[in-house]
Amino acid sequence: MKIINTTNEKLIVLVTCLGMFLSTLDTGIINVALPTLTKEFDSNLTILMWTVTLYTLMLVSFIIMFGKLGDAIGKMKIFNLGVILFGFSSLLCALSSTEFLLIAFRGMQGIGASMVQATAAALIGTQISNQKQGKALGIFSIAIGLGPIFGPSLGSFLLNFSSWPMLFLINIPFVLLIIVINQFLMKNIKEKTGKLNFDFLGNGLLIIMLSTLILAITFLKSKVALILIAVCLLSLWSFIKYEKRIMNPLVPLSWLSNKYLLSLLYGIFTLGGSMALGFVIPPFYIEQNLKLNSLIVGFVNLSAPLGMVISSHFSNKLINKFHNQSLLMISIMLMGLTYLIIGLIQDNILIWQLIVLLTMFGIGCGIYLPINTGSLLNLVKQSQQATAGSLQRMVQNLGIALYSAISSFVITISNNYGNSIQGYKILWITASITLLISFIVTLKMLVNNQNINKKLNR
Repeated sequence: MKIINTTNEKLIVLVTCLGMFLSTLDTGIINVALPTLTKEFDSNLTILMWTVTLYTLMLVSFIIMFGKLGDAIGKMKIFNLGVILFGFSSLLCALSSTEFLLIAFRGMQGIGASMVQATAAALIGTQISNQKQGKALGIFSIAIGLGPIFGPSLGSFLLNFSSWPMLFLINIPFVLLIIVINQFLMKNIKEKTGKLNFDFLGNGLLIIMLSTLILAITFLKSKVALILIAVCLLSLWSFIKYEKRIMNPLVPLSWLSNKYLLSLLYGIFTLGGSMALGFVIPPFYIEQNLKLNSLIVGFVNLSAPLGMVISSHFSNKLINKFHNQSLLMISIMLMGLTYLIIGLIQDNILIWQLIVLLTMFGIGCGIYLPINTGSLLNLVKQSQQATAGSLQRMVQNLGIALYSAISSFVITISNNYGNSIQGYKILWITASITLLISFIVTLKMLVNNQNINKKLNR
C-alpha cells in the first residue's frame, strides 16, 4: 500500500538513506585502521584483513535471504531488526579486547548490514508515492555513493583525533535515531505481507557459492583461489539445478529469462565496480606518483559524490521528461567516456582534470542509479520488491569486491615492474569498456522494445 502522508514519506527516505549510508560507510571505514589495529592487538595484517573480508562475506551471502524474508513478513520489520543488530554489533566491535572478537563482531555487523540493504530500496518502492519516487531514489543513490567514499576519509580523521573504537561508536547515535523513527513508522504504515515459503537448501547453496566467490576474490593471488572457484561453480550448478525443481525458488526463475532485468543487473554490477575504481586508484596515483598530501586525495574522492549531488537536482525532471532506457544509455555513455578519457591521458593528467572527469562520472552515476533501481523494482510484483532490491545490492557489492581485488592485483604487479601509470591506464580503460558493453546491451534492449511496439501497433 502506498502511503500518502508526506511526513511518513520524508521519514522513510531519511531512515533508509541513513541506514544505507551507515552500512556502506562501514564497508571501508576500517581499512585505514588496519595498521593501527595490527599494533593495538599485536597481530598481523593477514589476520586483521578478516575484519574487512568477513563483513563483506556476511553482507553478500545473507542479503537475498533477508530480502525474501522482508517480502514475506514485512520489510520494515527486517530493516528495523537489521539496524538494531548493526548498532549492537558496532558497540561490541568498539569493546573488543582481541582481534578475534573484533572479527566475529564485524561478521555480526555484516549480517545487520545485509538486513538493511536487502529492504531499504524496497521500502522506497512500496511506501513512497509514484510522483515522489524518482526524487527519493535520487537521494537514496547519493547515500549509496557517499558511504564507501567517505569511509576511508572519515576513518583517517577519527584515528587522528581519537582512538580506533570511535570508528564503530560513531554509528550509535545515528542507529538510535533510526530506531526511534522506525518505531513511529511501524505504528503508522501498513505493509502487505505474504506466505513464508523459505527455501533453506537453496539459500544454503547460494551462501556457499557467494562465500567461496568472495574468498576467491580475496585470495586472488593465491593458488587456493582456484579451489574456491571450483567449489563456487559446483555450488552454482547445484543451486540452479535444485531451484528449477522446486515450487518456490529463492529467486523466481522467470527473472533469469527477462533480458531487460538481466541487463539492469549487469549494469549495476559494472557501476559498482567502476565506482570502486574511482576511490581505489586516486590515492595511489596522488600519494605515490605525484607525492602530494593525502588531503588532496580527500578532495579528489569527493568529486564523484559531488557529481551525484549535482545530478540529484535535475535527474527527477529528466526521468519525467525522457524515456528511462534512453537516460540509462546516455548516463552509461557519459560514465564510460569519462573513464576512457582518464585512461588515455593518465600519463599527464592534472589534478583539476581528474576532479572534473570524476565529477562528470558522478553526474552519470547519479542519473543511472535511481533509474536502474526504479526500473528493476517496477519489473517485479510489489510483493517481490525486497527480493529484487536485495538481488541488486548483492550484484553491486560483488562488482565492488571484484573490481577492488583486480585493481589491487594490477597495481601491485605494475608497481613491481616499475610502471604503475600503465597499471592505472589498464584499469580505467578496462572499466570504460565494461560500461560501454552495458551501453550496447541497453541499446539492444531499446531497439528490441521499439520493434515489439511497432508490431503491436500494426
